[in-house]
Amino acid sequence: SSCDISAVSTAVAHYPSLAFRKYHFVMDLASLQLVANGTSHGLVELRRSSDGTFVLVMLAGPESKGENRFTTNFARALHKAFDAVEVALAKDPAGSPAALLAISTSPKFFSNGIDPSWNAAPDRTEEELALWIALVMPAFARPMLLPIPTVCAIGGHAFGAGLMFALGFDHRIQARGRGFLCAIEVAIGLPIPEPELTLFRHDMPANAFHETVLTARRWTADDAFQAGVIHQACDSDKLLGEALSYCEKQGKLLAKSHVALGKMKMQTKGYVAREIFEYNRKDIEMTRGSLPLGLLHHADALMGDAAQYPSLFPWAVAAKL
Repeated sequence: SSCDISAVSTAVAHYPSLAFRKYHFVMDLASLQLVANGTSHGLVELRRSSDGTFVLVMLAGPESKGENRFTTNFARALHKAFDAVEVALAKDPAGSPAALLAISTSPKFFSNGIDPSWNAAPDRTEEELALWIALVMPAFARPMLLPIPTVCAIGGHAFGAGLMFALGFDHRIQARGRGFLCAIEVAIGLPIPEPELTLFRHDMPANAFHETVLTARRWTADDAFQAGVIHQACDSDKLLGEALSYCEKQGKLLAKSHVALGKMKMQTKGYVAREIFEYNRKDIEMTRGSLPLGLLHHADALMGDAAQYPSLFPWAVAAKL
């Protein structure tokens, strides 16, 4: 199956100098096997390489405002992809290599955060807002809840919710000269909810955390690397290759360690995910009938007895998603 490149073609028209590189970037992704049950047309594609790496491709199409904005449908598409990864992991033979890479096809945006115009729209109902709330912040926790290495390849701006999503991944790679990382909230007069502050705080040094949330600093790749906000900086034309190489290496290294890795991620990151789900408990309960099964499973586990939280997602096979 070919990659959905309609949104990419539009982006390339505005950035002709990137057209040749972008064409090959999209074709490289299209060569990977499509995972249909994790794909949402125009929003997110899920693919898997021969070495076991899942690639969550954010398509930056019109439905996400061309910028992978965290609309209701975009957030739902992310959960659908994570659910499909968990289904596949539950079916994989023991010892199979696996990792997850998230990347955007846009030459300018990894994700530009939420869609403020929708949130402020007068015709937006309280029920629609509750569903959006129940989907968006929990999406930031989904990478933490996978018992495999997770990698985020940032090839454009990651603002607000886009940066928060990136912070849930175990390893972040940012391309030089391709946008900034920025928690813009304080600069536009918005407070950051406590669970999101916990998310920022859990995976960066204290001085970088304060500079990020209190000054709305725009981090370039090299500055972010030096400050400990990301783990690797690279040239933009090497982003996909570097990210896939890291995934392949870590996926093989930890192929027999999914149970241990899942438990250790819960020990080191689980409190962040739990705080996110607890904070959104009311809206999750209000909209249960409209939420993805995987999200509900994690919500029930994290808001219930954490000691019973499974590492290898046996629910996925039983549910036959």
